[in-house]
Amino acid sequence: MDNPAGLEEQKFLDNFILTAQALCREIEEAATTLESAAGGARAEQLETLFRSFHTLKGNAAFFGLKGLKDASHCLEDLLGGARKGSFPVDDKFFRLLWKGIGLVSGEITAAREAPQRNVVTPAVDAFCSDVRAQVAAGAAPDPGCAIRSTDGTRYRAGTEDVSRAVYILKDYIARAGAGSATAEQGEKFLERLARG
Repeated sequence: MDNPAGLEEQKFLDNFILTAQALCREIEEAATTLESAAGGARAEQLETLFRSFHTLKGNAAFFGLKGLKDASHCLEDLLGGARKGSFPVDDKFFRLLWKGIGLVSGEITAAREAPQRNVVTPAVDAFCSDVRAQVAAGAAPDPGCAIRSTDGTRYRAGTEDVSRAVYILKDYIARAGAGSATAEQGEKFLERLARG
């Protein structure tokens, strides 16, 4: 007897794999572009990569492809750290990124050939452990220092990131200096600063 539900599920999985392969090619292009990008272009590529891995992670989870989901999630964490400026976009970052892209590509190929549900390979497990350790280490800068991120300078008071408050203050000072800040704007500034 035929299993129409199983055939339908296989059709969805096949479609996902084709889409994932195309997305992986786009990821490789974005990663190549990121290597030479600076400033706003770098931030845009980080965002593109982050969204791509987020999409892969969710779709892989839907199909129970745990290895692909976990590898994509770790890359999402790596890119999230880079987007926030807590993990520098340097040689170490690119080594992890390209290693992860290779693992994701391999997981997609494995899913096409013989999908294994809820299985994580030792390579993906080791990669995720490495990424978690690197991101955690990168997220703890020296207290009291200002760090350079991909999207501008970050300001810290002790271990707390106070960049938003500094940018709000700079904006208000610039307006006040130009004579365009009103008392109402001053009150709004204080409210925004209090919200952090």
